[in-house]
Amino acid sequence: MGLFKTLSKWVGKSDTSLDKSGEEWQLLSRILVDYKSLFPSRHYYEPKASQTQVYQKELVEAGSEARWNFLLYCLNYTLNRYMPYAKFYKLPEEERFEIEIVKSCCQSLSRHKLDLTEAMVVEVSALITANRGKEQPNFQDLGLSYLVQQISRQFKGKALQPDTRKGLQDLIAYVQKNHLEWGNAVKSKDKIIANIELLLNPALLEQQETGAVYFEGGAEDLLNQQLDAYPTAQRQIWFDILRLASKATASKPSAKFLKEGKALIDLLGSEVFTEQCMLWFKGFADKQSEIYFSDDDYPKLKGLMWLQAGQENEGLSSALTELVKVAYDNYSYGMGAICNAGLLGLAKLSGLSGLAELSRLKTKFKLASVLKLIDAYLDEGAKERGISRDELEDSAVRSFELKDGKRVFEFGSYTAVWNLQARGAVSSSWYNGEKALKSTPAEVKENRAAELKAMQAEFKSLKETITAQKARLERMFRMPRRMKRDYFQRYFAQHPLMQFLIEKLIFNVEMGQQKQACILVEGKWLSSELKEVQLDESAELSLWHPAMASTAEVKQWRDMLMEKEWVQSLKQAYREIYILTDAELNTETYSNRMASHILKQHQFVSIAKQRNWKATLIGAWDYGDAIPTLDLPEYGLYAQYDIDIAHGLDEASAMGIYTYITTDRLEFYSTETRQILPLAEIPAVLFSEVMRDLDLFVAVCSVGNDPNWMDGGRTEALGHYWQSYSFGSLSEVGKNRKEILSKLIPKLKIAPLCRLEERFLVVKGKLRTYKIHLGSTNILMEPNDQYLCIVPGSTKENKQVFLPFEGDNGLSIIISKAFLLAEDDKIKDGTITSQIMR
Repeated sequence: MGLFKTLSKWVGKSDTSLDKSGEEWQLLSRILVDYKSLFPSRHYYEPKASQTQVYQKELVEAGSEARWNFLLYCLNYTLNRYMPYAKFYKLPEEERFEIEIVKSCCQSLSRHKLDLTEAMVVEVSALITANRGKEQPNFQDLGLSYLVQQISRQFKGKALQPDTRKGLQDLIAYVQKNHLEWGNAVKSKDKIIANIELLLNPALLEQQETGAVYFEGGAEDLLNQQLDAYPTAQRQIWFDILRLASKATASKPSAKFLKEGKALIDLLGSEVFTEQCMLWFKGFADKQSEIYFSDDDYPKLKGLMWLQAGQENEGLSSALTELVKVAYDNYSYGMGAICNAGLLGLAKLSGLSGLAELSRLKTKFKLASVLKLIDAYLDEGAKERGISRDELEDSAVRSFELKDGKRVFEFGSYTAVWNLQARGAVSSSWYNGEKALKSTPAEVKENRAAELKAMQAEFKSLKETITAQKARLERMFRMPRRMKRDYFQRYFAQHPLMQFLIEKLIFNVEMGQQKQACILVEGKWLSSELKEVQLDESAELSLWHPAMASTAEVKQWRDMLMEKEWVQSLKQAYREIYILTDAELNTETYSNRMASHILKQHQFVSIAKQRNWKATLIGAWDYGDAIPTLDLPEYGLYAQYDIDIAHGLDEASAMGIYTYITTDRLEFYSTETRQILPLAEIPAVLFSEVMRDLDLFVAVCSVGNDPNWMDGGRTEALGHYWQSYSFGSLSEVGKNRKEILSKLIPKLKIAPLCRLEERFLVVKGKLRTYKIHLGSTNILMEPNDQYLCIVPGSTKENKQVFLPFEGDNGLSIIISKAFLLAEDDKIKDGTITSQIMR
């Protein structure tokens, strides 16, 4: 490119004389524009240039020389534009953004493969360490950790020229002077210096490659004593394995690392290696609170997890999973790398057990970076096997050795029995012979503790798997998926676990030109008239959605469920339907249907992640990245639900996270063009499902559901929102509850005391008459509409009442409150009676 022929053009220049005319500045300008188009609402706090198409296409694919030249340009820019934070934050936002994006380029480019020469090392060292007569950026801003790693790998063991050695020594001095004293900065500083010192003194490298290798920190009893118990020859192989594992400092293993590891494992014996690692993983998970690691311990544990690639042993995947969960729970305390390494270890196990665990963990974990890793490993696993992601997850579902929905464990004269019900609920019971017991026998706890613990862990895994599979079935409502009859029989209808989750769900069945909806009951396919339907080999099945059915058909299925008292594991027949309104057709590209609500932020982010939305907490420092989005790759779209801080509500946690947020419009964008799309072009089922998510967020997280919220001295405007939500018009959720209650109430013993009005279930008690709002579940008392506060949890759910589906806690609360208030003269809770008698 010609700009970097002489270093003198750069060194010592002021920030006003930076070259903004060459190819590098033009490329940088395109990155700036691309980033702003990608994140138009972002406040540009710590932007990542690598997210832009310009970076990915014009730099990543451009080759080593182009990347090197642009890296030098960005390093020079960062070095010349550096200033203390107090001065930096006085700059206009656009200027700060430019500086931050260039810094991001330095960090990202240093990670990509560079074909280095000693002359290049001298050149970059001189650029970084030149005396500019002012404060210099810390080495992390320059991406120096990654750059030194590359230099270390490419020049390891080589005799270096004097100029190169001098440049590396200058880099050590720079790092020692310009570093932060908190977080991982000290560790990174020491690592940079150690890598450079190994290059300058190869004898240190030879010393590292011989001798014993143990864990440090507090793991002596768990690890080191077990190592010492091996014969000398095997112990030396273990030392070599741990020495290799200690090099696990990158984000993923290299092919060379795995090849060297496999050779050592073959010498030791795959079974010996796997069994010992499994014991260590279990031990670390069990004793995590008692064990501390030194900085040198983490790579060893990471490396051992990486080396599970291709291994398989009964219990290995569960042992890895337990350690991953412990590491995830301590992610922000230095265990993030262990968690990520464990995920990779699970992904690379032979067979499907590790991938099944990843699928289950996806429903438990909420951290966006971890979820992204899990998705990547599942996609990679599917590609390696030549199947789709759905097919991979179908084939990876464990059976848990269930037979007809049961599993029996023998503990001497005692028996533990698992029972799986059609709606996916699972219970565990104990027996002594045929006599049912109320709890786990003391004898089993005392004498069979290890077996009991293993069974309890397996039971927990079963419940988590049920949750994960329900979530997968939920996703099928918005994701078009058709399955051949034999495939469906193998992985769903005849699967020991899945058959209980799909029982009494409705499917579209297509056989040639014939198409009809059928329900699966006890292994038989029935039409809406309850006539048995035989599926031939050509039959294709897809999950039925009420948005694509006629009103008469939907009513027919709903009436059947009520009449037969069949419970669906998911809300399907009674699923809320959202069609475009006239207002949405007028606005064309956005919907305000779920705007202007006040939500509890922590609760919202948690449930949004459960529904696969990308959502982060808004903090007092910045909230540009917090706009929730839902990726819809099957349609080439993503949905965006605009939110903001609740102005006038300045409440925040000790960490500076706002307690409340307000909602705004819903929009859909093309993933390819990032252009907003007209709502009329969004498939009806997709629009309905996304809108249903938003209604769910509001129904669960709105402050209107909190009976105590108005006690905090809110402003009149905020109080008006609480009042309007608590007792105002019904959303689709509330309308749905009204329809269900119209069929349920006549069957209840309190039916004579109940009636449905426009927005309320009205209950006539002995003392007063009560109106329970069908949306918020809040209560007004006649004759003066006095508010009655009943805190959730003060009433017990009436489990005797049939509900046609699982999952609507609000509906259960309404029914529980109705039973309580119908006999208001028997209420003993003083906080309730004092309000009624007021």
